[in-house]
Amino acid sequence: MIYNILNFEIGVLMYIGGDRDPRNRMVEMLHSNTPQSVKKHVMDMFPEPDSHLRILVATIAYGMGVNCKNVSRVIHFGPSSAVEAYVQESGRCVQQGQQSYAILLYNGITIRAANEAMKLYIKGTSCRVEHSFQEGE
Repeated sequence: MIYNILNFEIGVLMYIGGDRDPRNRMVEMLHSNTPQSVKKHVMDMFPEPDSHLRILVATIAYGMGVNCKNVSRVIHFGPSSAVEAYVQESGRCVQQGQQSYAILLYNGITIRAANEAMKLYIKGTSCRVEHSFQEGE
C-alpha cells in the first residue's frame, strides 16, 4: 500500500531519466513475494553508496543479516511486536558513527499486535539514544 501511494504521488519522477524502466526506479518494494529478479536487483543496488535506489519500502523480509552502511532513516509503519524486534529492525540505520533516525508511526489499530513492553515504549516521552558505534567496534 505504501509503495503504491508513493508510485501514484511521485509517478514518472520515481525513475532516473524519466522513463519507466524498472531498473531505473529510485523507490523499490521488497516483501516475501517479491520476484527473485527484483530481490536480486535490490540486494545488489541498495547497499551501494552511488546507487540510484534511494528508498526501499520493505517488510522484515529484507532485514536480517543485511549490511547496508548508507541507511540514515528507518520508518516503521506500525510498531514491532516487541521492543527487542524494534531495536533490531531500527538498527538498520547508519552504523558508522553518523547521526541516523528511526521513526515509528502507529495508530490504535496497529498497536494491538504489540506486547506490553512495546506499548510502554511507544507511550514514552523521550527519544531512545543509542551508543554511536565506530567502524571496527
